[in-house]
Amino acid sequence: NLFSSLNSNLYIKNTYIKNADKIVYTSDLDHFGWDLIEEYYACDNESGQNLINGSNHTNNELTLNADITENQVPTQQDQQQKHTWDNDTFVSIEDRDKANFVNVKDAVKMSSNSGPGAASGDAVTDDTEKLQWAIDHFEMVFIPRGRFIINKPLVLRANTQLFGSGKVFSIIRAGKNWDYSAGKVMLKTVEDANGTATFSFLMLETDFRDNKDLTRLEWHLGENSLVKDITVGIELKTGQQTFSQYHNMFEISGSTAGGKFYGLHGENTFISGITGHPDYRHVLVSGTRQPLKMYGVNAERAFSEGQMEIIDCKNVDVYYLKSEAGFGGIGGTAMEANVALTVRESENVHLYAYSGVTELHNGMGAVEFYDCENVSAANMVKANTSGSNAGWNYVKEVYNGTTYKIPAFKQVAFFKRNSTLQSVSKIEKKGAFSVYPNPGDGLFNIRNEAMTPFFSVQIRDLSGALVFNKSFSDTLVQIDIRDLSDGVFLLGIGDEMTKVVKFTNN
Repeated sequence: NLFSSLNSNLYIKNTYIKNADKIVYTSDLDHFGWDLIEEYYACDNESGQNLINGSNHTNNELTLNADITENQVPTQQDQQQKHTWDNDTFVSIEDRDKANFVNVKDAVKMSSNSGPGAASGDAVTDDTEKLQWAIDHFEMVFIPRGRFIINKPLVLRANTQLFGSGKVFSIIRAGKNWDYSAGKVMLKTVEDANGTATFSFLMLETDFRDNKDLTRLEWHLGENSLVKDITVGIELKTGQQTFSQYHNMFEISGSTAGGKFYGLHGENTFISGITGHPDYRHVLVSGTRQPLKMYGVNAERAFSEGQMEIIDCKNVDVYYLKSEAGFGGIGGTAMEANVALTVRESENVHLYAYSGVTELHNGMGAVEFYDCENVSAANMVKANTSGSNAGWNYVKEVYNGTTYKIPAFKQVAFFKRNSTLQSVSKIEKKGAFSVYPNPGDGLFNIRNEAMTPFFSVQIRDLSGALVFNKSFSDTLVQIDIRDLSDGVFLLGIGDEMTKVVKFTNN
């Protein structure tokens, strides 16, 4: 039996199960076949809370597809490829013998085709022209150990593979003579939804005595692009404070933007001035339409009004956000409270897990949603158990002028906003008829969307045995199979067929 007894919050999505006797509160299943848990959320009645379309409750909900055949189940490799990269094509130093590979310190290759010669990486010489020439003439560009000074933005092509030897060894640093007329971004990409560029194993560094307001990375490539193991470096004398002009650490923007991002790290401890502009964000995602997956985002300790923000976006998944967003003396420094993640006017945005030192002012939310559709957040907890839970919220949602909240004295089991749902449970809609709530306790509503004068409802168990057969002549009817054992049944109306799950949630 799987998940039949739980004393904690749990969220599962698109998970294939084989040979299960029972899943949560379902009855007997096909013990030798596959089932798909499309969505399941379990809530600890004492500490957890769900907020589904503005309604608070502690119910457990299951959406199950029990009709999965062997050939419908993705391979393990296919499942992994949804979240990781292809090791066969991911560029590394092992590709150095290929014609389209260049080490920027290779004097021979860097001098070919009237090139400018090798970059120095000595932390003094301006290497801007040499790095950009390498990017323009080679697909695979390796930045070896060293500190490479640039004084205007580097622009990646759609297929550039730019990588270093390690994010603390290979460093691209903004110089003292930065050309602000060329832009305020250290590294950016062209706009191409089909771009396949990668950017990995490097540090982007600034000295805020010289460069107070440079965005480190601006990304405009699509779902096939990748950013991995990039960090930021900041050199600032102890105690020196500067009031920042507007900029961000990482920006992913525009309708062509998307891709996979691993381990974005935005943390500026003890240096409030560089993050002090109210609109500064460690991570800003705006206007994207390509699928975007972000893994292990660390956005914390900024002194702005928020750490991370998603605005006017579609199709964004954040797999774990860690943030220290409190005012309770984080790291020994008094900090102003701010929102860890704000999502505004967006669609199909999902946060899977949040934690961090969090203690906010009254009415604030660690994660806030404003007028969004098909958004969710699952499994949110804070790390500082001694901090106060009074007054603030884990989730704050403003939808059509009304505010909804999950307070901080509860843990977030699951938050979801999807106005197309007619009930908390999933509605199986098949053409001219809809059935809800599904799953349910055996009392199901059937809406006759096509206004058919007469229709018959037949229900069979998974062995094919007929367990219910009745005719109706109304637009909305109710059937009662509460006397049957819990399980998955096939409900037929004319030529239409759907699955219903009957359970008793004790």
